Amino acid sequence: MTGICKHQSNYYFRRMRKSLLLIACLSFLFSCVEDENPSSQSSDIFKVTSVNFIAENETYFAIIHDSTGLALDYGQLFNGKSVEFVVDKSKKHHVSTFMIREEQYGHKEYMSTFTNQDLTFDMVLEYSPSTTGSPIGTFEVIVTDDEPVGAYVTAQGNMSDYSVYTNTFNQSSNLFAEENRYLVVANGSGNRRYLYLDNPKKDNSYTIEYSKMKEFETVFEIPKSDYSQFGYNIISMENRNGQYYSKYILATGSQYNNKIGSYKLEYIDAISTYSTIIQGRKASNPKTTFVYSKFGSPVTNMILLDVDEIIITKDKISDFQFGTKVDGALYSAGFLSSKNISDGQPTSPFFSWSINGTDSEFSLTIPEGLKASYPFFLSDLSHLYLSNTAIRKTLKESNVLGVRENETTIVSQWHND
Repeated sequence: MTGICKHQSNYYFRRMRKSLLLIACLSFLFSCVEDENPSSQSSDIFKVTSVNFIAENETYFAIIHDSTGLALDYGQLFNGKSVEFVVDKSKKHHVSTFMIREEQYGHKEYMSTFTNQDLTFDMVLEYSPSTTGSPIGTFEVIVTDDEPVGAYVTAQGNMSDYSVYTNTFNQSSNLFAEENRYLVVANGSGNRRYLYLDNPKKDNSYTIEYSKMKEFETVFEIPKSDYSQFGYNIISMENRNGQYYSKYILATGSQYNNKIGSYKLEYIDAISTYSTIIQGRKASNPKTTFVYSKFGSPVTNMILLDVDEIIITKDKISDFQFGTKVDGALYSAGFLSSKNISDGQPTSPFFSWSINGTDSEFSLTIPEGLKASYPFFLSDLSHLYLSNTAIRKTLKESNVLGVRENETTIVSQWHND
């Protein structure tokens, strides 16, 4: 199992990514990765390894629970080392990580539990390395037309500072040593166009006529009237030796309340693989937020979960149950603490617990040793309240001849508004 949850320019893009990341972290941090030498792995030993995952101001523990949620054992994690647990691998277990982070203005604790896990393979905690190189300088791009034109330049998963609200951008764009082709995207009179810029030079200025730019070949339109909130981003993906990396940011759409017209998801036919993420709220339902994501070909049909409200019938860590059930789905629940200390500090201690997996009901306990070491939040869990829930469904998943294609949809809901 591999856990990844630590991780562009404009305000909306950062805001949307933060929101999407929250849902992603609530739902799916872990996937199975086979041990490099499975023949040496004991049939009853399950290992958890940290690979440069723990920061200097963080303390990490791994916890093993049985299928009922009873805590069986725990151990502290250190970078470059493994913690071993004796388990019955013929049975499913819950696996938790507990992190304590000391920050300048507060003490924070995070518990994450992944339910119904197969412990056949070991668990590795590691970050995804950044795929964007350091800029070696900048260059300038100016798009001209009879009317004002907003534009941005993108490459290596990076884009120049562009505001979708004001349709303006900082004409200075980053130059990367390993990138020879950049994509310029412009918006003139409500219509978006693109053009490639090859081999720009450091500190040079380039002027492009909007009328000579190309129209996007594939367009999927979604009626604005169907949604009270709507946001999206489209990133082209580049396959390098079997691994996919972000290439061009084709769109970072805003959230609108405008009911006229349609949102347009636009793609370039010469590019085959995209990551498309859409987030919003249906106009007919103010309670839930949806996320639709597709990795692969352009979006031509958006399928959402038919869930208007996530019903919770039991809402305690020790006894929790989703009333809303979806076949083949993954379930997430997030809890926060109502505890605080008024001691003149700028911020109060913070605690959160996220539970994710196939189980729609659970009951969880904490090892007595951890309770004794960190009693403020862990000794008594009655201060925890349900903050948010999510249900995720994989619609399509395939990998044929190294070409990935998958679609997922999530519906989430806040419960403490």
